[in-house]
Amino acid sequence: MGKTLALYIFLVYNVRSLKDIRWILVFLALGLLAEFGFCVVEKYVFHGSLGLKYFGESEKGLESFVADTAVFRSGGTLGHPNNLAYYLDLMAPLMLTRVFALRSGRWTRRIFLLAFAAACGCLYFTQSRGGIVATGISLSLCFAVLAWRNLRLRVFRLQTLGAAILAIAVIGVFHQVIFARFGQNDAGAIQTRVDQYHVAYRMLNAHPWVGVGLNTYSESSPAYDNTASKVSLNFRAPVHNVYLLALVETGVIGFAGLVWLIVSIFRLARFWRWPFGEIFDLHLGFFFSLLGYFIHANVDINPMGSYVTLFFLLGLLTVVHQIGINQCAAAREAV
Repeated sequence: MGKTLALYIFLVYNVRSLKDIRWILVFLALGLLAEFGFCVVEKYVFHGSLGLKYFGESEKGLESFVADTAVFRSGGTLGHPNNLAYYLDLMAPLMLTRVFALRSGRWTRRIFLLAFAAACGCLYFTQSRGGIVATGISLSLCFAVLAWRNLRLRVFRLQTLGAAILAIAVIGVFHQVIFARFGQNDAGAIQTRVDQYHVAYRMLNAHPWVGVGLNTYSESSPAYDNTASKVSLNFRAPVHNVYLLALVETGVIGFAGLVWLIVSIFRLARFWRWPFGEIFDLHLGFFFSLLGYFIHANVDINPMGSYVTLFFLLGLLTVVHQIGINQCAAAREAV
């Protein structure tokens, strides 16, 4: 938590211009291209781990089951496929908005287009159901807003139509493989989550106001586990829902603080308060990136307080927001 806050403060006080933001986003785009290449080699060349533990790769590749078939899931340099999916939740909408950014040059736009395609490809390799749903929702809403803006300004009309047609075509090609992860058996993953929710509900009933204590879920849960599978003993992991986990560990009082934090983040990311332009585009990307992340948090665990990428983007968002305020103040003074 301390390191992520230090990163946030460092960004807020050291990133000072939109030029800095643009360069940071370009490097994030290049990182996505590298991540995609890593996933391709991991899946199709080595058919498992490359043994690059130093760079964050899992020592052993993760496999899940669709019906009776083992499916390799890439985790890239984030280790676990679900961790990579969380990262892509945050990156994909941001890359999409840069593709249609009003002030991007042709070559820059192409870099972001490739990065967006790479993010979608990596998400497919993760086979993360939570990530696919969350990013799918956030990208759909983000593209709808971009299409509305493009129609209003009469820009990128052919590109917008082409993107919509391409998206439909891609979904048509890959829908069977993707939907198989949702509609066929995956070794009890869904039932495991249901059992976890049942245990968490019993824990919440016993400690509604202050919870069982921060970071004590795994130690406390066996005492409340009356499921047939004894999920708390056989699957030693916290409940796969960030909000429910916070509610159980900190109670209603602590959970109210989390709700306040999330509401504050989305208030800061409101894009509709800005006129069309670069500030609008950046806020739009951050808003839907964060939306995808917080949707995904309903079905997977992720320590928000220590998640570096989340606080990294929050730092950039704070800088962009302050630059927008300064620009508006300067415009009023000029008038």
